[in-house]
Amino acid sequence: MLKKLAYALWFLTIFFLLVYSFTQVDLNLTLSRVPIVNNAIKNFQAVGYFQRPLSTAIFLAILSILYILYLLFIYLARQGIIKRREFWLLLIVTGAILLFSYPAFSYDLFNYMFDAKTVVYYHQNPWLYAPLHYKGDHWLNFMHWTHRPSVYPPGWVLLTLPFYFFGFNIFLLTLFNFKLLMTLSFIGSVWVLEKLLFSCHNQESNNKMNMNSRLRRNDMAALVFYALNPLMLIENLVSSHNDIVMMFFILLSFFLATQRKKLFPVLCSLFSVLIKYITGVLFPIIFFYGWIRKKTTDLNIYRYSLIITFLFFLIFINRVEIQPWYLVWLMPFVVLSGWDFLWPAAMALSLGLMLRYAPFLFRGDWGGPVPFYKFWLTVIPILVSLLVIFKHFLSFPRRRESIR
Repeated sequence: MLKKLAYALWFLTIFFLLVYSFTQVDLNLTLSRVPIVNNAIKNFQAVGYFQRPLSTAIFLAILSILYILYLLFIYLARQGIIKRREFWLLLIVTGAILLFSYPAFSYDLFNYMFDAKTVVYYHQNPWLYAPLHYKGDHWLNFMHWTHRPSVYPPGWVLLTLPFYFFGFNIFLLTLFNFKLLMTLSFIGSVWVLEKLLFSCHNQESNNKMNMNSRLRRNDMAALVFYALNPLMLIENLVSSHNDIVMMFFILLSFFLATQRKKLFPVLCSLFSVLIKYITGVLFPIIFFYGWIRKKTTDLNIYRYSLIITFLFFLIFINRVEIQPWYLVWLMPFVVLSGWDFLWPAAMALSLGLMLRYAPFLFRGDWGGPVPFYKFWLTVIPILVSLLVIFKHFLSFPRRRESIR
């Protein structure tokens, strides 16, 4: 009964997140010329732009319910109540609903689209010509960062060309095509993550078991921890950042390496780097994976990857402002490392990063006291989680680090 109620409340909240996303439609953007749809979007915009306290309250309510259900799903998975088939149904339906959401908290998706448009429609080089070069283009009315050429590697632009081409120069269709790419990448990353957990078990047991029986309770909890985290859903399925595509290919390279492949893991890793340069720090591990596997376990490989990525994460945010979607780089390796004591910190960090949107939604700008509020809204959940971890180690000083 509790599980069914949780599922119903989850889908209802996801639907409200879908509807809420349209409160953030740029005032200079007309998504539809159908009068009923256009009027509905204008009403949503009125809440997002002119009733900001109400908009902020709705956002915080949606976020709170999602995190409460998220924790409940992790608990149910640990108890063996959530089965693999139910989990995948939950994930796929969630992805299908949020596929049609508006990229509410970021304008990056529009830059992805315009880079592809520069190639397909204008037949020019996006690394030489900034969007402002095309002064008659109506997309400039609602885009941000129009003054600079593309900052994305060639692999990413190449990958997006078919998604723009089959948008047939129709903005809304192109928008959903690009969101489809992010949705498929996110679901694909969960699929590869499941395979990697299964691969770890192959090292421990030679008896032949199917995927359903081999995936243990903690592993199902690990998949829930990764896939149903509200930050992962919002940043990958709503805002639709390309970091998830990058992570899909790097995870795929790890999986191919576990299959004793030599060339394909390197190629997938290179393509991941050519989507976004961040995973370049992991290329040496992928390249020498065959040699490392003879001297260590997959578990240690993932732990090395987590440590390296986390160190790069710290260096990176020391130079630029931390953004919520940066956590996408770390979450897969938190799962694969087997260090479940890191889960409270990762969940708290995801909550803190999501709360950074609240001051902007309330004020409508990033100036004034907003940086102060963003800092403390991020730090306080992390400090609380560190206390939880500290108490955890005091209570279980000899607790095994492995999730199995």
